[in-house]
Amino acid sequence: MATTHPMPPTSATTPMPFVDDCKQVLQGLRGVLTEALGSVGVDAARPQEVARQLGLHRNLTWKLSKIIKGTNVFAAIPHIPGRNGMEILAKALRKAGASDAGLRRIQDAMDDFDRLVQEHGGDRATLELVAGGFVPGSAQHEALLQARRYAFRGNSATWSVQARVLLSINILAPSPSDPRRVDLAQVHGMVDFVRLRPDVVWPLFRRLAWDDSGSTRAVVGQPIEPGAEDSGVPLLRSFCSPDMPELNVIRSEMETEYELPAGQVGRSAELTCIYGSLLPSLGSQYAEGDDRVCEMGCNLVTPVELMHSDLLVHESLSWAMHPRADVYSLLEGRPVHGRSRREASRLPIETDVHELGQGLVTMATPHVPRYGELLAHVFECLGWDDSAFRGFRVTLDYPPLPAVAMLSMDLLPEE
Repeated sequence: MATTHPMPPTSATTPMPFVDDCKQVLQGLRGVLTEALGSVGVDAARPQEVARQLGLHRNLTWKLSKIIKGTNVFAAIPHIPGRNGMEILAKALRKAGASDAGLRRIQDAMDDFDRLVQEHGGDRATLELVAGGFVPGSAQHEALLQARRYAFRGNSATWSVQARVLLSINILAPSPSDPRRVDLAQVHGMVDFVRLRPDVVWPLFRRLAWDDSGSTRAVVGQPIEPGAEDSGVPLLRSFCSPDMPELNVIRSEMETEYELPAGQVGRSAELTCIYGSLLPSLGSQYAEGDDRVCEMGCNLVTPVELMHSDLLVHESLSWAMHPRADVYSLLEGRPVHGRSRREASRLPIETDVHELGQGLVTMATPHVPRYGELLAHVFECLGWDDSAFRGFRVTLDYPPLPAVAMLSMDLLPEE
């Protein structure tokens, strides 16, 4: 009888980790480019001179300079020319007297880069996103901003809505009924909201409160503008579009939602909707058990060009004068609050808080029409002295969605 013997298992080559592979490939490409340019007497650190001496376009020589001069190999990836650009460079180098061996080394280095793209990214754009996480400072910030700009266009097309500005204003003041607690006035809105499809029904705003355990509850506040309670929606009518339709109000134990009904499309039908509520004695200034942080979140669920978030704090609330800002993912369908929040849900987005100073005169912005009038009107309705408040601001271009932008401050120690 014939016997069969199983074939020995084929040993698969384990791919090199991305970081090590990227460093090796990019350093190799940097080396052969530096050597080839140097061999024809060209200083790669001076892209204008390279363009003049080799007869190349300045855009190409600028990219070469970024690759050769940069200290971070991951930041060089977006500047690596495509195959056509490298062929143009090879022809110019050959004409200038570069050796065939040097040109072959450039070709081999580009082949290795193509392998890097396929193995770790699948395509060039994805590899740039992966590498962007290893780029420090402003370069990473610019790359992420560009990605969010593209996402804004894609999300606008997918959801068939967009807005120019998402406005969020939080005003903290000591509660007159109990000085240990705080009142919170909130003003939210969409500026230049546009439907891209007539049958779209869109949730403009949601309101809820939570504690550090993650428990949530619906919040029912008092309209800032007198008479607004008659419609069930706390609109600031004089700052909304004159043809603002009636909003649908959906209340549950967990939240209150204000929904924009279907309507006309395009810029000719764009809407600005601003509303405001006072939440008296919302919370304590002091830590209580696990509740040690005061947080105010702005849900990012609509494609917008700019999130504009202002915080105004009464001068007596010294603990609230150092707010922090973070952006957290809402992919799970709900925010993860307090101690139950996973650090992994925080998104790598720069969200600096800028102190603006005392009083409303410091709060000017070009992004929201009649913004000074809006703030003055809100403080007049509340009966609060605006000169006793200090302003803080966070802005974010093309915010990601779904996410929540969170302002947080440490409460005073327990009494």
